[in-house]
Amino acid sequence: MHAYIAGGMAVNFHTGIRMSDDVDIQWSHKVAIPPDLRVFPAINPDDPSDVILVTMDGEFGDYLGTFPPDWKEKSILIGEVGDLVLHVINPLDLATSKVGRYQERDREDIQALARAGLIDSESFSQRIDDALDYYVGDITFVQYNKRDAVELVEEIENERRQK
Repeated sequence: MHAYIAGGMAVNFHTGIRMSDDVDIQWSHKVAIPPDLRVFPAINPDDPSDVILVTMDGEFGDYLGTFPPDWKEKSILIGEVGDLVLHVINPLDLATSKVGRYQERDREDIQALARAGLIDSESFSQRIDDALDYYVGDITFVQYNKRDAVELVEEIENERRQK
């Protein structure tokens, strides 16, 4: 069985910032998450007194948002635990997945990925187009989101060139 991690936990994995209090996982098979695993404590390794309760998001799915169709194949293998194979969405597809909803947290996540040098505006724009080829519904607002998101990344690239 494969588990594909996306969302805030994936941002944390790639950038080391923004701890999330939920885990967005796309499972390869249907999974009934036992009640005792739906909420669990996460301890900050740098400060053991810093504990947050993390919720397993049982409603997460790649059918919502702007996930490219092959994001699972391009995900990064991070480990295996028994029969469970863990993957994390790659940075470019993670940023692309944020464009559909594009709320403040999504914008901050895209900026963090760009500042870390994990995405560039040209690849980002193309990957969004790849995802939109499979998007169901009116893409007008997503196109506006795309324009704004790519501009955010371009601004960070310009700042980096000026340094």
